[in-house]
Amino acid sequence: MSRLSRAILIVASLAAAAVVVPATDSVAGVSRHGPTSFLTVAGAAGEPITQGKVWTFDDTDGLLQFSGNEGRLTWRLSTRYGDGNTDYEVELAAPVGGQLTTGTYTNVARAGFNGTHAGLSVSGQGRACNTLTGSVLIRSITTNQFGGVTELDASFTQYCDGSKVPLNGSLQYHAPVRHAVTLTSSHPVTVLGQPTTLTAQVHRGSSVFFYDGTKRIGRAKADSFGLARLTTATLKAGTHQLTARRGKHSSVRVRQRVDGSATSFWFRSVGGDGLATGATAAYTPTSSQMPISATTRKITVDVGGDASWDVVVQSPTRTALRPGTYEHTQQGPTATSAGVMMYGGGNACDTQSGSLHVSSLRANKRGVITAVALSFAVYCNGSAYPLRGTLHYTAA
Repeated sequence: MSRLSRAILIVASLAAAAVVVPATDSVAGVSRHGPTSFLTVAGAAGEPITQGKVWTFDDTDGLLQFSGNEGRLTWRLSTRYGDGNTDYEVELAAPVGGQLTTGTYTNVARAGFNGTHAGLSVSGQGRACNTLTGSVLIRSITTNQFGGVTELDASFTQYCDGSKVPLNGSLQYHAPVRHAVTLTSSHPVTVLGQPTTLTAQVHRGSSVFFYDGTKRIGRAKADSFGLARLTTATLKAGTHQLTARRGKHSSVRVRQRVDGSATSFWFRSVGGDGLATGATAAYTPTSSQMPISATTRKITVDVGGDASWDVVVQSPTRTALRPGTYEHTQQGPTATSAGVMMYGGGNACDTQSGSLHVSSLRANKRGVITAVALSFAVYCNGSAYPLRGTLHYTAA
């Protein structure tokens, strides 16, 4: 199994004890005293999935399986409780062409059939919805360097098959403790030039200032759900101590590491792209086996070891690669078009098209590249939504 596959399949042994909690125990914010993982679902009489019951599953016994990336997330719970099998599954899916990120999603549709809407599906004890509507609020979502979600704090509302009675739910997966100001980073480990989104949870309407040590790096106003966001790709190589401040309140410091390796490859995919299904991942020679062969005719990147991503960039058949933009790329080069192909992660495309931009390139007299910076977009099997990748390479 590839490193990315393992990263997006996280199986956590967690509590799965069912206890009734008061309806006022804020499915949107159960009070917790430390990083935790739990799932709560609640519905009034007449709600098709819960049938009027409230269940909270946390860390006392049982098994909760969690898997996914920024394109699609799934929680599966299977345990024995009293009068029979208690099985629940919760799925969240990004809109086609997007990723799951902090914020609120309205007009959701059934996950797997959601199209350009966000997707949601809560099922349990053999009961599921054919159609549904509702909303999802994501307060924090964090991934590791290889694309797997490592932290999540979300709540949701689902109306099943036209029912007017809602199912409300809340889930946390290794989520941070909530304070007056709670700060998270979407990608705590990046490479140079790769963006990360900082999200501060505060009172709605508040102005929030973001700091790198003592240096202010941005300001944002919290939305109606108390989320203030700042996306940045300008942090320098090294380890940063980030905070968010609202008035006299400051968040716990969040460690952000930017890998300054001269050679790196990272990509961002979206739901519906057909290749990496919404993941963002970054690789360097220190994090992965990553042999690169580079000439002005052909560049190959093989993210080896436990991972399995391959990128092949080729010049048009009659010319060498040089700085500039190449439109209308194909899987293989032609006399007038460059070739760009990416495959791996258990997925491959019958056809790929896209574009290539070579920012800079240095080569010796034999055509061997000593340094190159390029970016590309590939559309798999005619998809309208691209995977975008960036490569920086300097020969050792």
